[in-house]
Amino acid sequence: EEADAALTSAKANVVATGGFTATEEAGVKHTSVEAANNDNKVQTTALTTAVSEYKQKLADYKTQLDKYYQDVLAYAAWEKSYKEYTGGTTARLLTKGLAENATGLIYKTESDATMTVENSAGSVDYLDKTIQSGHSVDEILEQFNTSRYIPSDFSAANGTQYTINADGEYTEDVWLKMATGQTLTVTYNNLNGTSFNGTPVKKIVATYTLVETPSTDGSAIVKLYHDPTKTLFIGSQTDDTNKKLHVKMNLNFFDSESSVTPLDLSKNGSVLSISSLNHWNTELGNHIEKVGLNGNEYVQIPGSSITLHEDGYAYATNDNEFVANGSRFNSDPTVDPTTGEVTDEGWDAINPDGTPRTKNAYYGAAATIFKGEPMDFIVSGNNLNVPTAYWFATNSTVVVPELPEEPNKPVLPNTVSAKVTYHKNFVSVEETTEKPKPQVPTTPTEPTPGKPVTPTSVPVKEEAPALPSTGEKSTAASAAAGAAMVTSALALFGISTYKRKH
Repeated sequence: EEADAALTSAKANVVATGGFTATEEAGVKHTSVEAANNDNKVQTTALTTAVSEYKQKLADYKTQLDKYYQDVLAYAAWEKSYKEYTGGTTARLLTKGLAENATGLIYKTESDATMTVENSAGSVDYLDKTIQSGHSVDEILEQFNTSRYIPSDFSAANGTQYTINADGEYTEDVWLKMATGQTLTVTYNNLNGTSFNGTPVKKIVATYTLVETPSTDGSAIVKLYHDPTKTLFIGSQTDDTNKKLHVKMNLNFFDSESSVTPLDLSKNGSVLSISSLNHWNTELGNHIEKVGLNGNEYVQIPGSSITLHEDGYAYATNDNEFVANGSRFNSDPTVDPTTGEVTDEGWDAINPDGTPRTKNAYYGAAATIFKGEPMDFIVSGNNLNVPTAYWFATNSTVVVPELPEEPNKPVLPNTVSAKVTYHKNFVSVEETTEKPKPQVPTTPTEPTPGKPVTPTSVPVKEEAPALPSTGEKSTAASAAAGAAMVTSALALFGISTYKRKH
């Protein structure tokens, strides 16, 4: 939709090309047809060239316009990705450079770490290891269902069931129960990879205080990892949906196991990841896991579903557990129902050492530049009798997606047009016409009269007396004579007329 909108807007900004315009100018007079013809040839060549150049410019413009539209789509895609990666936040953005090059606290996997556990209430109530093993086949939430355990399942004596070294330190994870208001103080030793500004960290002391729990008896089940970078898994039955599961954690780092003065992390510049902040909204409830960073600086992981909210907590606004519910990725593995093969590990998958197993682990993580201030972990929203539980881990193993490189902004090509002029040619020729000379009339030659014929005597035969004349014969003779004269006149007129015309 964003791409379509960008393309529509881009097309609306395109101005139609100016087109090809030919303007007629005043005609030009030439003194010869040859000169006019030569000028016409010159104009024809110029017009043909102009049309050809315009067609090429128009073709180039269309190519540039197509590229412009492609650039618009590419830039819109980048903006969408950037918005998704940043979550629209104005918070400091975590880049690979910041994650990899920042100096300060380096706090990664400590698989050989050992720990001791103390309870502010006195003894620690460890879960019987055999009973815990029996519940290990239960669905993960049910393993933390406090209503499925009885008081005798827990005791301080059970602590000896877990592996302890010669120094009395646990070398494996332990299960225990704690009550609201109690604080567990856990000391981690035998550290190998943690350092601060190049100085090895030899001891970490963490405190975990149970502020609130939704269970009726105010207790919670805890899985405490001996590796501090894997941290804590905690949960209880949900007997009161108005209550949250709330744990406050504080971390102190020491440069020797005997030191009692923690390192000053107020100027720390390195980033800690707070992993596995789930939000699922199903028939079991609207489960939301949050972290309050207090005085620690929040850093936005590009592409993460976790963002900082106005209440000071970082969490996923919407479901980030299931693609079907709008999440970008599934948190759990996706299995092909036909082959049974895992087609996607899920963003929440971890390796045995607690490190993220997939490149999408950033999707459910928050990040902070840890300044040594306490952090609050809160989870709520589960339905009645649906156990509330969550695992949180703090370490400097941060998965950062590659932020797409910003492409060049689209540049609208200039429109093309062509203007030419032409004129008509006229030929103007002056011709000299000879004036005819007047003809001098000549006097016609008078005809010479013929020599008269001398009459001869002819004997006359006497005739019988004629009848009286009626006049018809004379009239006929006159008519014949008149006709001869008209004919002669017409003949003479005709000749005269012919001569004049000729």
